[in-house]
Amino acid sequence: MKECDNFSEDVKYWAEYKTGIKEFRPWLESAENKSHEGLSKPQTLDEALVMFASVNEFDQSCLKHLKILNDAATAANKMTTHKVKAQALLKNQVFCLL
Repeated sequence: MKECDNFSEDVKYWAEYKTGIKEFRPWLESAENKSHEGLSKPQTLDEALVMFASVNEFDQSCLKHLKILNDAATAANKMTTHKVKAQALLKNQVFCLL
């Protein structure tokens, strides 16, 4: 019976992990594209303020999605089926440079 309970818990954690990754991956792809665009030098104070607002918004988005990624990692670490967990982490390992 304990093995059945462990399996049931693993399914729950696997779902939490997959949900987090599904939410994180599209954001990561768009963030990488945005980061490759780079920033131009503002010519006026207004342009600098607009750029600051954009950069600040991007920073807040990074922090929000870091929490999503950390929550997914926490769920993966709670799985008792270590082989599945290791495969999931290797397959979906993501590095986000901030």
